[in-house]
Amino acid sequence: MMMMALPIALGLVSCKDDDNNSVLGNDGVEETLNLTEPAEDQMSVTVTANLSTAVPVTFEESSTGAALVKRLPRVTAAIEPDTKMVLLPGSVFDANGINIGPETMAAVFRTFFNGGYLAIERPTNMQIANFVIIMLAELIEMEELTYEELYSLTHEEARAAAAASPRIDRMKARMENMRRYATRADGGDGLDDLFAEMVIMGPDDYFMQEPLDKLTTYMYSEDSEGNTTTAQTVTSTPKRTQAVSGTLADAAADWLNTVEKENEEKLYVIADTRRLSMTRAGSGPINDLIDASETFTYNGSICWKDDDTTVHNYSNRVNIRVSSWGVHNIEANKDYYYLKQNVTLRMGNDNGWKIFYPTSSENSWYKATNYGNYNRWYGSFLSQYETSMNLTGSGTIHLEAAAPNTDNNSSSTSVTVGSSSSRSETVGLSWSAGANMSGPMASVGGSYSVGTTQGTSFSMGMSQTNKELGVKKNTSGSKVTWTYKGALPQYYENVGSTIYYCHQTAANILVNDADVANEICWSVSNPSGQYTAEITSVPQTASLLYEYKKKDGYKNAPHMYEYCTAETATYTHTLLEPSRAMQTWRMNITIDQWDGTPVVGALGDLESNIRNAFPDLYANVFKVADKTPTSLTGITAVVNYTKSVMGNRLDILQSYARSWGIKQFTIHWSCDDLNVKTREGFVVNID
Repeated sequence: MMMMALPIALGLVSCKDDDNNSVLGNDGVEETLNLTEPAEDQMSVTVTANLSTAVPVTFEESSTGAALVKRLPRVTAAIEPDTKMVLLPGSVFDANGINIGPETMAAVFRTFFNGGYLAIERPTNMQIANFVIIMLAELIEMEELTYEELYSLTHEEARAAAAASPRIDRMKARMENMRRYATRADGGDGLDDLFAEMVIMGPDDYFMQEPLDKLTTYMYSEDSEGNTTTAQTVTSTPKRTQAVSGTLADAAADWLNTVEKENEEKLYVIADTRRLSMTRAGSGPINDLIDASETFTYNGSICWKDDDTTVHNYSNRVNIRVSSWGVHNIEANKDYYYLKQNVTLRMGNDNGWKIFYPTSSENSWYKATNYGNYNRWYGSFLSQYETSMNLTGSGTIHLEAAAPNTDNNSSSTSVTVGSSSSRSETVGLSWSAGANMSGPMASVGGSYSVGTTQGTSFSMGMSQTNKELGVKKNTSGSKVTWTYKGALPQYYENVGSTIYYCHQTAANILVNDADVANEICWSVSNPSGQYTAEITSVPQTASLLYEYKKKDGYKNAPHMYEYCTAETATYTHTLLEPSRAMQTWRMNITIDQWDGTPVVGALGDLESNIRNAFPDLYANVFKVADKTPTSLTGITAVVNYTKSVMGNRLDILQSYARSWGIKQFTIHWSCDDLNVKTREGFVVNID
């Protein structure tokens, strides 16, 4: 875009070239870069979800914990029956720290195991290790008690079943994944090193925020000819203020709102007296039918270099959320793993903090210092984002598909994961082999779909049409790397009677929020054990500089881009092992007590009526997938869910029984493969 010459009154500096009177040099408008940042908490995000939170311990005024408390809708000091989250400082889990008492600690874990959230602020490596030990002990004990109460098992058999629980594996994998990232983020694994700024664990999602203590950036320059200068590495420690803690708390609040909204969509509701429906019901592919096996969220920083070469690191600017699904095809002996990555790169205004500092016009610049001869600065904007995903483990790993492919390319593909044995069915109620088996304490578990669905593939469809942030995909074996390149503002000269040294305006996506999404699917032949996904994330910013020589007024002034690249963040995630064992279970009814004389044929008709009334729940024979042939997590969730639904519709069951003169009957569950049956079953009394 060509600029008209501006009046001298606006502050232009014009000078005559002694060697060529026909060419005038003009530096445009010099503007002052205002880097004043707020000190007070801006309260940009609040928790709008109905999330009653217990905070048994107080937090320091300027801490992230205190900032999060301000954002919560309802806060109590004690854990109450409707508490959905508990917020604690990491010091609670210090061996010599704050003692909140064994009863309160048990209530903390009960809230979490029943589908709530547990938030821990600024734990050290030692504190998080103590937390894991306590939590796993509580979880195993709760699993044991559940199995002993539900099934005809000895204490030893119940303990063995608990040890094989996918819920135990889930928690171990979560903590190991977070430990790896914490070591990378903080740079050390000593007991007193900070583990995270904030950790929040939910039923099948978790949030982790890197600490502020150390942020490393990598910088280099590139001139108009593409020549690169010597690189340098800078480590900075941001100053903590209430505003900084508020920004970190904003990220946690935003995540809680997002996850709670998604959880609402997963809830089952009673549509009428005969059938169940789900707000996300359908008969689409697997990844549309069920919630992810696991979802993890990390928040990172973006660095940028200002007009005097000072490096800034802003937290909560890279929001990465990765969801993973895993299923096993028993007939083919194959695992399939599907990952979807959503990234938001937040370059714009945040609580008054800007990464990009716009000028008033295309021929106005900020005066640059400490860049050698380059004395005019414009920026800073998103120049590149590189991310990769890879899978490692035993067996033969094959990359099935990955999207998006390249610039401005729409792609759609479907990866077939096998026959219906890739998930098991109980008539219409489908229990997915790779879904979230959140276990006996979950109210629903989110692992069911309505109807006899035929979803046996991962559908992948991506469209990349933004020219300002194009993407290129590179594949090497099972690893895929996506490189998003920003269309950087160009330097140009408006030449007329006066020369204006100008820059294009940065594209909106490079200076505000840039959203990118990537999908990938692998298959593994002859799988064994667990598999690890390695994900990298590297944001980069750039500033445009040029060399203005006031006395020369020459054309084609030297110009360059100054880049600031964050340290590569590597997220190494052990994925949940899909359920590779199939168990055959039976449901049957016994009539325990008659109101009068027994009626011939009543039992068969009662079973038929119940099957018709609850077609998604009742079947004589059905299959459930689980981690091992002896684990009981899958069937326990099915049994508890069935009891919950039927318990809310006792009037239907009682009506059928009453018509046949039955005073009490029981629904039992038993396994063909194991010498296991429910201890008491589901008892229905008719008044």
